Parts: sequence; C-alpha cells; structure tokens
Amino acid sequence: MERYNLIVVGAGPAGLSAAIEAAGRGMSVIVFDENHRPGGQLFKQIHKFFGSKEHKAKIRGFKIGEQLLKEASDAGVKVQLNSTVTGMYLNNEVTVNHDGQICHYRGDSIIIATGASENMVPFDGWTLPGVIGAGAAQTMMNLHGVKPG
Repeated sequence: MERYNLIVVGAGPAGLSAAIEAAGRGMSVIVFDENHRPGGQLFKQIHKFFGSKEHKAKIRGFKIGEQLLKEASDAGVKVQLNSTVTGMYLNNEVTVNHDGQICHYRGDSIIIATGASENMVPFDGWTLPGVIGAGAAQTMMNLHGVKPG
C-alpha cells in the first residue's frame, strides 16, 4: 500500500490547484482521475475567458489546463490517469481500479474534487435520440472533432 500526505480524487482545475498548493507546502500528493487526460472541463473550453487578468481573462481554457499540469509536474505531484477510485474507507484508505487492477492507497487527508457536470433543463422531447445539451455538443466538437447533427 502506497502512502501520501494528500490524495486528490479528480484532476480538473480544482483538484490540480489543491494538489499544487499542498505540494508547495511540502506534502507528498497523488491525484487520481478516471479520464485518459487531466484538466476536466478546461480542455473542452476553446474560447477565451472573461473577467480580470488574475482570473485568467483572455486565456483559452485548454491553455489554463496545460499551465496547471505543468505547475503540478514542477511541484512533484503524481497524477495517475485512467484510475477510478472505487472505494473510500474510514482510515483514509482508497481503492483504485487502474487498468483492471485494484490498488490500495492511504493518505493523511483526502480531497474529493470530481468536477462539474451539465445540469440539463428538461423539456418536451429532451430524452429523444439525437437531442443533446450544450456540454455534450462542446465535448463532441472540442475534444473529438465531431460536428453534432
């Protein structure tokens, strides 16, 4: 069983930011994400952000994701992808399915940062085949290069 000061579940912006801060304070940190690529929703966002410079205005979402990954790597954060956390126990132990193998990890602390998801507004016909939400369309176009329709 591997042991870390901090286990983070989710390699999106919140999970990576928490991991970077913890590693910067000398903690050993591992991040698990079930996806094949980290960054969460940021990699779907090809538009430039709005707001102030300190809030990443005029920077595209996927660029922010790339910056977070570099910062995490530079801080010594271990990011384990294709890894689904299948259990969490009272002694801060987690079980993780990685490539069909169950592994055990223990941490002093655990942060659950499993990210955002689209909140569909039901309307007549919303469950019919081919009807998708904005998030699904964004995923198809920006991640997979497929035009919906």
